[in-house]
Amino acid sequence: MLDAVVENDGLKVAEAKLKEAGLPVTEENKFIVATCADKGILYLKGEAKVNGIRWAADAKKADTADTGAVKVTVNGQAYEVVFDGDNAATVNGKRYDISTAASDAKAPAKAADSGNGATVKAPVPGAVLRFSVKDGDSVAEGQEIVVLEAMKMETPVAAPAAGTIHFTVKQGDQVQTGHTLAEIK
Repeated sequence: MLDAVVENDGLKVAEAKLKEAGLPVTEENKFIVATCADKGILYLKGEAKVNGIRWAADAKKADTADTGAVKVTVNGQAYEVVFDGDNAATVNGKRYDISTAASDAKAPAKAADSGNGATVKAPVPGAVLRFSVKDGDSVAEGQEIVVLEAMKMETPVAAPAAGTIHFTVKQGDQVQTGHTLAEIK
């Protein structure tokens, strides 16, 4: 008896999500949404992105796109730097021998938060599963703003500061650790 109640409640929730998304309420669609939740809705809308499986052509594109280069700006001058181990670096195409050592210099003190906003970075790689607030909403520090999904695990991301949120990603986008998800002003 309890299984029937839980089963019917799950189907009712799935049916409501389908109606809210403007999708046909069929037995197959209810099953997809009941078992896959938000990812099921994305799939039925044609907005789902493959997560974890790549075709050979996609893997080759991804390999060539990530060169490990970083952009360093010094006194307004931009440099592209690629480190080759611990002993060499290529700066704007020219290779240099380098060495690294710990510095005795202290890092400059962090400026006090002036309430000028914050950048929200992805704490883990994954797909943007759903937004907890709308673009342009006012958010409080610590409030959940977006949920990332990786390997069937959901990771909520909280606002690091209060302000008005402006997302830089869309639902279904694939992000890497450190990718900018939103700006809070």
